[in-house]
Amino acid sequence: MNFNKIIAGDTLDFSTNVVSYPPSAGWTLKYSLVPRIAGAVILITTAADLATDFHRAQIAPSVTAAYAPMDYSWSSWVEKTGARYTVNSGSITVAPNPATVLLVDNRSVAQKNLDVLEAAIAARISGDLVLKYQIGSRSLEKESMNSLLALRAQLRAQIAAEAAKANLNSGKNSSRFTAIAWNNP
Repeated sequence: MNFNKIIAGDTLDFSTNVVSYPPSAGWTLKYSLVPRIAGAVILITTAADLATDFHRAQIAPSVTAAYAPMDYSWSSWVEKTGARYTVNSGSITVAPNPATVLLVDNRSVAQKNLDVLEAAIAARISGDLVLKYQIGSRSLEKESMNSLLALRAQLRAQIAAEAAKANLNSGKNSSRFTAIAWNNP
């Protein structure tokens, strides 16, 4: 598997060349996708592509539609009567089926936290300025504005780092200026 994402409901069609274990010599290549959290393991068995002597996986959209969207660890191995050898491993994400999904929140955890924090800062600025109060034996103390602003700067830096990494992974240029600009409160 030379890719890092499968979209549930899409056709999965790829070929793999395992030079030491070709299908013409009787080897079968298999994959196992194990959910990182919990869920069903996905097993893929390839067939021989006689024209290229590669192992080929062809999975119909009706089958991939049942793949649970989440992160998986995968491993591959070859088998032949009486023998088994591990070939490779890695990680892959199954993305939701865009034809059936109702709502997808693609924000990172840092972005979700920043959005909640921005709302808290806005509420504090709009009049909720009480830092501490006590009624009888019960009391409430809120985070200081300085703490909220410091946390906001940390989250913005984390989001900028995530964006820079995503740009590098997709072949785009990553700019140090972008990361610095996000650090300003």
